[in-house]
Amino acid sequence: MTNLGPSGATAKTMAHPLNAWYVAAWDYEATSKGILSRTVGGRPLAIYRTESGRPVALADACWHRLAPLSRGKRVGPDEIQCPYHGLRYNSAGRCTHMPAQDTINPSAMVASFPVVERYRFLWVWPGDSRHVSDGLT
Repeated sequence: MTNLGPSGATAKTMAHPLNAWYVAAWDYEATSKGILSRTVGGRPLAIYRTESGRPVALADACWHRLAPLSRGKRVGPDEIQCPYHGLRYNSAGRCTHMPAQDTINPSAMVASFPVVERYRFLWVWPGDSRHVSDGLT
């Protein structure tokens, strides 16, 4: 609830509808060299391209200490590295490397969101991926 002033009136703050396609960036903004930081539907995202050119959108918070992945760096053909402890995530959001550890915690992952490149935009579905519609055709 949000207080609207001295009258004491309040308004309910509505969440963004998440099961929808949102424009996250122009197609040329996402590259295989850097990582974009965008908020789509109220969700912070780290957006980049793999070396093969496929766009990727991951939650912009590392699994370990919630450091913004968008401040990290690109590594290898499809990974990004957290700037805090160096955890690496692939394009599916799965942790692939933990410094100073031989085994990777199986729960170490961040959310990955469907991305479509169409009409010169990158469209992201920030909701439940089981309900993705192809409404962009």
